Amino acid sequence: YPGHRIVYDMDDADFHLPHLAGPVAEAMREVDLVLAGSRYVADWCRGQGARAQVVWTGTPVSRRRRPPQAARPPIIAWAQSAPGDYHRERAFVRDVMARVTAQHPGAVLRLYGRRPGQGEETAEAFRSAGILTDWLPATGYRDYLRSFDDVAVGLSPVCPENPFSRGKSFGKILAYLDRGVPVITSDAADHGLFFRAGTGVVSNDPEVWAKSICGMLEEAALRQAMATLGFASFRARLTTDAAAREVDGCLRDLLEDDGVHLGMPA
Repeated sequence: YPGHRIVYDMDDADFHLPHLAGPVAEAMREVDLVLAGSRYVADWCRGQGARAQVVWTGTPVSRRRRPPQAARPPIIAWAQSAPGDYHRERAFVRDVMARVTAQHPGAVLRLYGRRPGQGEETAEAFRSAGILTDWLPATGYRDYLRSFDDVAVGLSPVCPENPFSRGKSFGKILAYLDRGVPVITSDAADHGLFFRAGTGVVSNDPEVWAKSICGMLEEAALRQAMATLGFASFRARLTTDAAAREVDGCLRDLLEDDGVHLGMPA
């Protein structure tokens, strides 16, 4: 795009995908700014000579009522669209849920994105450990959001041994927070920068995950308190409005470098 200032939006570590590594690296020499979904992505872009600013992924706040945690059954969601492709994360969740099931045999692990004829190996990996599973088919985003209305706890494991996973942002976590689901996530990506005590659980220890899940299954008030605080943080920092404010500031800074001075944002 000769003659234009170019801003590149990159939410994932696409530079680790073989078919994109070359083109993305080449693009870094041509763009004026990268809006990066995480510190890891921003640091890589800067290492390639690009100017980069971190803007976390946002989403609109859904309008439907959020069912209270006291009315929710012991369903634990792992909202990964292709769980069979994330081998380390799958093993981690299997370990955690086996510990949970030992204390709460009625707990159900809900998986996402199942397609016809796929995933029997993944399902068997959990069944063989005595873990009850509910694997939902791939669906539209509205139905995807509705599926969290009866979820007690949401899991978001990130294993940085997989280079692509190092660039994760808050994609799958957004739906949990929006629909009033308390979150347990890995101490990876930018999760430790967002979650604070009471708004979620951040740890890489499977024992901490299992104890946290069990504690929340046993005390709906604890789940509700964490979901409420998490939702408040979500509204302040991870909505579309929050992301738009960040992007607005980044673009204004870029324009001011060219001597263009804008008024205050509306």
